[in-house]
Amino acid sequence: MQLLLVILDGLGDLPIKNFGGKTPLEAARTPFMDSFADKGETGLMFSMGRGVTPTSGQAFTNMMGYDVKTSRGAAETLGIGVLLKDNEVGFRTDFGHCQKGIVKDRRAGRINEVEAEKLGKELNQKIGVVNGVEVVFKQTLAHRGILILHSDKKLSANVSNTDPHMPGRKLKTCKSLDKSREAGFTARTVNLVSRKASKILEKSVVNAERKKKGLMTANCLLLRGAGSKLPDVKSLPIKYKKFWAAIVREPVERGIAHYLGMNVVDVSSPERDVKSDLIEKLRGLKHNMDEYDCVVVHIKGPDEPGHDGDPERKKKAIELVDKVFFKNVAEWFDPKETLLCVTSDHSTPCSKKAHSADPVPLLLYGKGAKKDGVKAFSEKQARKGSVGVINGLDLMPLLMKRI
Repeated sequence: MQLLLVILDGLGDLPIKNFGGKTPLEAARTPFMDSFADKGETGLMFSMGRGVTPTSGQAFTNMMGYDVKTSRGAAETLGIGVLLKDNEVGFRTDFGHCQKGIVKDRRAGRINEVEAEKLGKELNQKIGVVNGVEVVFKQTLAHRGILILHSDKKLSANVSNTDPHMPGRKLKTCKSLDKSREAGFTARTVNLVSRKASKILEKSVVNAERKKKGLMTANCLLLRGAGSKLPDVKSLPIKYKKFWAAIVREPVERGIAHYLGMNVVDVSSPERDVKSDLIEKLRGLKHNMDEYDCVVVHIKGPDEPGHDGDPERKKKAIELVDKVFFKNVAEWFDPKETLLCVTSDHSTPCSKKAHSADPVPLLLYGKGAKKDGVKAFSEKQARKGSVGVINGLDLMPLLMKRI
């Protein structure tokens, strides 16, 4: 293994008052990441460029060195093993909770996977054909899913989202983004599907049980990232003359890894169990690191507490990543043979409960990296690093030069 790239999802943050003006990363005890930073180089990265709020899929694509648009719907369907056909459009969906047309929670109180799977079965049994279009729902992880439209008529992915992306806003109406007949037809169909899905979910047995327990119901579908296919690109093995593996769990990163020619290593762990996820990914790394030139590991841990606005839990998640994952890496890592890069796809500030355009820290340790005097890994310390400030598209060329 020549390169180990570890992406800590949503790692970046903003100062927290209760942490004395420190971010969760700055407040966390991270002796192993700090040690890597002390022995290597650091810097900051805008994964999609200055002033741009990254999406997970597009940030991941950019960081791999590809300046192409990857729709969330197409990427996530590929991530669950479905290749969309010419007459199909896929959407990323989330079970949400709405009251009088206002989205109160975009994750329906973080409904668990068992309940979400049951809701998905209800939708598939009852939603059927809408406006002459076959509708298929596939639940992926917890509140997340995929919605696929299939029709003999031509469909268009050039339509807008129904997901408002922030709680407290109205569920959006899908609109065509061009004047084509296909886009207009697709947008009308999406709106009919959205209304029918809400009616089915309101009468759902699962939601009736959740109401009895005083839990938030999952009574609407939030659709985003319409896509039909991904653009043709030169794969990573051809582009960089290296063999690649990706140790990822989330559908969008899995889909893009497949798309870019990586071997995707299957890992399974309970939803929301950060420690189990880290252990499974360590196992996958150890079993594959001698087989590949470059290995990418994606760790979800810090992102969820950021979206939930929980800085204490985010701090603990970061500490757990350091204690479980990087402690283990430090025991066998050979800095003469391999370059370690630790960074993030985007910031998820707890104060915003959403992705932001703020830069993320990155560190390089090992092969080709030189000590730059920075003593710790954090947003503030990374500003002093010798790597400087880069864009996501610059990351892979930078890493390839080092190895």
